[in-house]
Amino acid sequence: MRILLGIGQTLFESSPVEALANDLAEAFEGFCSGIEILRFPWVRGDESSVLRQLVAYRSLELQVPAAGDERQIFVALETPALLIPHAEKIVWLAHFREGPGGLGMGTRSPVARREWRRIHRAALSKGVGALHSMSAEASWELYRATGVEAPVLRPPPPPTRAPLPPLGEDDLLVPLAEVGSRPLLVLDALARTTAEIPAVFAGSADSCQAVRSGAEQRGLSFLVETVEGDVKSLGNRRFFATLLANRGSLTCWEGHRALATSRRVIACSDSGAVAECLHQNGDGDLVPARPDKIAAALDRIWSDPASGEAGDSSDHALRRGGGGWATSISQLIGVA
Repeated sequence: MRILLGIGQTLFESSPVEALANDLAEAFEGFCSGIEILRFPWVRGDESSVLRQLVAYRSLELQVPAAGDERQIFVALETPALLIPHAEKIVWLAHFREGPGGLGMGTRSPVARREWRRIHRAALSKGVGALHSMSAEASWELYRATGVEAPVLRPPPPPTRAPLPPLGEDDLLVPLAEVGSRPLLVLDALARTTAEIPAVFAGSADSCQAVRSGAEQRGLSFLVETVEGDVKSLGNRRFFATLLANRGSLTCWEGHRALATSRRVIACSDSGAVAECLHQNGDGDLVPARPDKIAAALDRIWSDPASGEAGDSSDHALRRGGGGWATSISQLIGVA
């Protein structure tokens, strides 16, 4: 059996679903003879351009060479992959959004929006072997837009976990999501902390420039480091805590990745699937998206870094999942 993971690829943009697909590929390795990530290009444009792309993907015939009569299962994680017909298609929604954050279109045209929803409803209502979402947020967004229900099947934490940093690590990690990032909120919080907490912001060039400008205005440049790229570009570097301040994060996987690189995770309570992931597993600190509340959480962790470490609870969450990846994959594709 061969697994094909389908994701979208917006030109000139990075996506958290790319990192998710890479980790899923690693997790699937022990359950199939081979795995391949298929990236389907997506170009942002006006509503007519977007609709043309949707129709084109609905009519695409997916053909991937296979050895003999080897079974192929196509697991689509997002638009436009979920639109593509396949004899054995499974949809495992990482997210579902109509606006700019979800590979949809930011149009207010009622006609175009109805057509966008109709195409997705048709793609998900038939020709799908199984339909799940990775978070309750994704299930709700899907149902709200299309009326199609998707039971939640949350992925367990990443299959491998890097060693935690020693106590006394000094840096705070702040990943800057492409959509919904609030770097100025984080900078305002750092300006209110009792301790001088150095922070590493990782994200796009534009996001990093906004951080540098904001830090200079607040007199925080000496505390702030920016790294252009995603968290993986930081290599094996470890952090005393990770702060996820983006509003309405795309995937719960961002929370899992944070648990794998830091002793503690702080997330804003309006951070969507990430907040859902942390709340479900009992990991991390959820705080209101207010500078004073974030600052108080940072000061508390800074003064007592060993309390309530994310590492132990993450391992417990994996066991509470009822077998981790073996169970999740069995539920997803129907094999033991």
